[in-house]
Amino acid sequence: MGFRTILTAAVLLLGSLIQAIPFDPNISRERPIEPAHNITLIKRKTVVMCGAYEYDSNFWDETSPASPLITDCQKLAEDIEGDGEWSVGQSGHMELKRHGTCAFGVSNTGSIFGFFEPYVAIGNGDIISVINKAIELYGADGVIGSWGIMFCQRKSLGLDGSWLGSPRWVIYHT
Repeated sequence: MGFRTILTAAVLLLGSLIQAIPFDPNISRERPIEPAHNITLIKRKTVVMCGAYEYDSNFWDETSPASPLITDCQKLAEDIEGDGEWSVGQSGHMELKRHGTCAFGVSNTGSIFGFFEPYVAIGNGDIISVINKAIELYGADGVIGSWGIMFCQRKSLGLDGSWLGSPRWVIYHT
């Protein structure tokens, strides 16, 4: 078997495993604590670290009457266009950006292979893509609530740029 065949099989298997991850209602959706030492923002134009396509993330619906306004989430996506890249550490859920009723946050969940990644990189292009796709899939009655797991580049062990990090993202009400 060739390397590409093995790699393709591994990616398909991992995608199906990630899709099967159950929703955990015990994960807090409250406003996160934001430790200053655990996030780095690099100013740039559009940065893509996670692929920025709908198949580079899973999407789950959490839309309810208490969800943030779609218009606020669209404005958040506009505001983030020039913000660059974030390196997300291991301190739990972190809010990356907010506008009005809409916030976008992530948790570093480790890697798609089950071992821990101290940092993963997320670009503004990834966040914009995820917000827009979530609105397209689940936006209803002027509100949107969604979460998922992205497949992103890791930033550790001298292997920066390999596609192993899998941060959990969430769009929630501020």
